Amino acid sequence: MNLDIYEPKADDHFMIDEFDISKVFYNFQVSMHKRILQGECLKMESHVQYVLLLLSSIFLVKPKRFHDNFVQYIYDTVLEKVVKDLAKKFDICTHTINLDHMSRVFSLIDECLTTKSTEMKRLSRSCS
Repeated sequence: MNLDIYEPKADDHFMIDEFDISKVFYNFQVSMHKRILQGECLKMESHVQYVLLLLSSIFLVKPKRFHDNFVQYIYDTVLEKVVKDLAKKFDICTHTINLDHMSRVFSLIDECLTTKSTEMKRLSRSCS
Protein backbone atom coordinates (compact mmCIF):
# COMPACT_ATOMS: atom_id res chain seq x y z
CA MET A 1 0.00 0.00 0.00
CA ASN A 2 1.57 3.27 -1.11
CA LEU A 3 0.33 6.40 0.62
CA ASP A 4 1.53 9.94 0.21
CA ILE A 5 2.32 11.19 3.68
CA TYR A 6 4.38 14.35 3.72
CA GLU A 7 6.35 15.89 6.53
CA PRO A 8 5.02 19.36 7.40
CA LYS A 9 6.82 22.28 5.78
CA ALA A 10 9.18 24.22 8.02
CA ASP A 11 7.01 27.34 7.89
CA ASP A 12 3.69 25.53 8.32
CA HIS A 13 3.41 24.05 11.81
CA PHE A 14 0.49 24.11 14.21
CA MET A 15 1.93 24.88 17.65
CA ILE A 16 0.26 24.76 21.06
CA ASP A 17 2.38 25.84 24.06
CA GLU A 18 5.66 25.08 22.27
CA PHE A 19 4.25 21.66 21.29
CA ASP A 20 4.53 20.92 17.56
CA ILE A 21 1.18 19.35 16.73
CA SER A 22 2.00 19.10 13.01
CA LYS A 23 5.20 17.12 13.60
CA VAL A 24 3.56 14.76 16.07
CA PHE A 25 0.60 14.22 13.73
CA TYR A 26 3.03 13.39 10.92
CA ASN A 27 4.87 10.90 13.17
CA PHE A 28 1.54 9.34 14.06
CA GLN A 29 0.57 9.04 10.38
CA VAL A 30 3.87 7.32 9.63
CA SER A 31 3.48 4.87 12.52
CA MET A 32 -0.11 3.99 11.50
CA HIS A 33 1.00 3.48 7.92
CA LYS A 34 3.74 1.10 9.13
CA ARG A 35 1.21 -0.81 11.23
CA ILE A 36 -1.05 -1.24 8.22
CA LEU A 37 1.86 -2.37 6.02
CA GLN A 38 2.83 -4.91 8.68
CA GLY A 39 -0.65 -6.39 8.38
CA GLU A 40 -1.94 -5.29 11.75
CA CYS A 41 -5.61 -6.00 12.06
CA LEU A 42 -7.64 -2.84 12.48
CA LYS A 43 -11.28 -3.34 13.38
CA MET A 44 -13.76 -1.66 11.07
CA GLU A 45 -15.99 -0.49 13.93
CA SER A 46 -13.30 1.25 15.93
CA HIS A 47 -10.77 2.30 13.32
CA VAL A 48 -12.31 3.05 9.92
CA GLN A 49 -13.12 6.74 10.35
CA TYR A 50 -10.01 7.33 12.39
CA VAL A 51 -7.60 5.64 9.95
CA LEU A 52 -9.19 7.09 6.80
CA LEU A 53 -9.04 10.61 8.18
CA LEU A 54 -5.54 10.11 9.50
CA LEU A 55 -4.15 8.72 6.27
CA SER A 56 -5.83 11.47 4.26
CA SER A 57 -4.09 14.04 6.49
CA ILE A 58 -7.23 15.20 8.27
CA PHE A 59 -6.55 15.94 11.92
CA LEU A 60 -9.84 15.13 13.64
CA VAL A 61 -10.23 16.05 17.28
CA LYS A 62 -13.39 16.05 19.33
CA PRO A 63 -13.69 17.28 22.88
CA LYS A 64 -12.95 14.46 25.35
CA ARG A 65 -13.08 11.83 22.58
CA PHE A 66 -9.52 11.06 21.58
CA HIS A 67 -8.46 7.70 20.21
CA ASP A 68 -6.18 5.76 22.57
CA ASN A 69 -3.50 5.35 19.91
CA PHE A 70 -3.39 9.08 19.36
CA VAL A 71 -3.08 9.93 23.05
CA GLN A 72 0.19 7.97 23.03
CA TYR A 73 1.62 10.71 20.80
CA ILE A 74 -0.15 13.79 22.09
CA TYR A 75 -1.28 13.95 25.69
CA ASP A 76 -5.00 14.46 26.15
CA THR A 77 -4.30 17.73 27.98
CA VAL A 78 -2.60 19.07 24.84
CA LEU A 79 -5.45 17.75 22.70
CA GLU A 80 -7.93 19.62 24.90
CA LYS A 81 -5.90 22.79 24.29
CA VAL A 82 -6.03 22.07 20.53
CA VAL A 83 -9.82 21.76 20.68
CA LYS A 84 -10.10 25.02 22.64
CA ASP A 85 -7.70 26.81 20.29
CA LEU A 86 -9.59 25.69 17.18
CA ALA A 87 -12.94 26.54 18.75
CA LYS A 88 -11.67 30.02 19.51
CA LYS A 89 -10.09 30.56 16.06
CA PHE A 90 -13.17 29.40 14.18
CA ASP A 91 -15.80 30.59 16.68
CA ILE A 92 -17.08 27.06 17.28
CA CYS A 93 -19.27 26.21 20.27
CA THR A 94 -18.91 29.64 21.78
CA HIS A 95 -22.52 30.72 21.56
CA THR A 96 -24.80 30.41 24.55
CA ILE A 97 -28.55 30.22 24.75
CA ASN A 98 -30.48 32.31 27.21
CA LEU A 99 -32.40 29.77 29.29
CA ASP A 100 -35.17 32.25 30.09
CA HIS A 101 -35.78 32.74 26.39
CA MET A 102 -35.73 29.01 25.74
CA SER A 103 -38.20 28.44 28.55
CA ARG A 104 -40.53 31.00 26.99
CA VAL A 105 -40.16 29.38 23.55
CA PHE A 106 -41.10 25.98 24.99
CA SER A 107 -44.09 27.54 26.74
CA LEU A 108 -45.24 29.08 23.47
CA ILE A 109 -44.86 25.79 21.64
CA ASP A 110 -46.80 24.01 24.35
CA GLU A 111 -49.50 26.69 24.22
CA CYS A 112 -49.77 26.36 20.43
CA LEU A 113 -50.04 22.59 20.60
CA THR A 114 -52.65 22.76 23.36
CA THR A 115 -54.66 25.39 21.47
CA LYS A 116 -54.47 23.36 18.26
CA SER A 117 -55.57 20.22 20.07
CA THR A 118 -58.49 22.04 21.73
CA GLU A 119 -59.49 23.61 18.41
CA MET A 120 -59.32 20.24 16.65
CA LYS A 121 -61.57 18.67 19.30
CA ARG A 122 -64.07 21.54 18.95
CA LEU A 123 -64.14 21.17 15.17
CA SER A 124 -64.52 17.43 15.46
CA ARG A 125 -67.56 17.83 17.74
CA SER A 126 -69.17 20.36 15.40
CA CYS A 127 -68.80 17.99 12.43
CA SER A 128 -70.45 15.05 14.26
